[in-house]
Amino acid sequence: MIQVPARRRRPIPTALLLTGLLLTGLLLTGCSTPAETGRYSVTVITQRHHVVEDGDILIGDTVVAGGTVVLEDGAEHRGSVTVLDGGARIGGRIAGDLTVLGGTAALTGTGEITGDIVVAGGSLTRDPGAVVRGRVTEEANPAAALQRSREPRALAERAWWFLLRVAAMAGLAWLAARLAPRPMHRTAGAATGFPLVSAAPGALVLITALPLVASMIFTVVLIPVAGIVLLGLGASTVYGLLALGRGLGTRVLGRLERTWSTPAAAALGTGLLVAALQLIALLPVVGVASTGIVLTISVGAVFLTGFGLRPYTPPDEEADEGTAREARS
Repeated sequence: MIQVPARRRRPIPTALLLTGLLLTGLLLTGCSTPAETGRYSVTVITQRHHVVEDGDILIGDTVVAGGTVVLEDGAEHRGSVTVLDGGARIGGRIAGDLTVLGGTAALTGTGEITGDIVVAGGSLTRDPGAVVRGRVTEEANPAAALQRSREPRALAERAWWFLLRVAAMAGLAWLAARLAPRPMHRTAGAATGFPLVSAAPGALVLITALPLVASMIFTVVLIPVAGIVLLGLGASTVYGLLALGRGLGTRVLGRLERTWSTPAAAALGTGLLVAALQLIALLPVVGVASTGIVLTISVGAVFLTGFGLRPYTPPDEEADEGTAREARS
């Protein structure tokens, strides 16, 4: 009697899955509601002269990367304005912050800013009648402004955010391990069993994706694609950290000779991993390097296994399995 081996279901190719997500995101972006209805939006100005007239209301953040924008007296902008290049003349009301990292910005006598103003690498002029309800910060360069925004908070607030991040990631790990135990097991096996192999595609993805997104942002047509790429990269990073935490929790419980459920082990390992990363991040150089290595391995394991749809098998093991099958036949 000849036994016919059962046909194995092939997992969905990663490229096909990512293409479907990309097309779905583009469809949702194209069918989104305009900003005038009150939903959040981003306006990017790269060239020409744009005027928000008296009585008009612009909803969402605005990024001036070239050209000029004028907010006339009586016009309202509900959102933050960031000037990277070009110019902005504000005679109306901005219900948000004004950040000038390059180019120029001018507040006329009728201009009003309800938030803060940060000027770094650009110039700002204010007429005597201009109203600024927040703080005005001027720095010599953008790096100094970013460093100022990262000033240490109160100890109690830092401890609260520390525990909140640990609890949130542990909860996500428990949920992911419960809903998709096999994909997480495969991704965790690649991350913990083959960290150097996982780091190679992870480094390639991070090196190519981030500059690509930065170049897309300055192209109006490709801004939705850049958002989808960032969303996919963020989801891959979080999923990789959860899978790495799942593998770490299993190993810790194995060393302690304890038996927990898979979701509980994933929650324990992810909580320990997130806590360790936050503590190591306090060190100037070691923290950045350690976090980068962990993120690179996590992202690489996700792409190496196709989000856990297939297990990773080293080439030598594949050759051994093929030789064994030939010997059995």
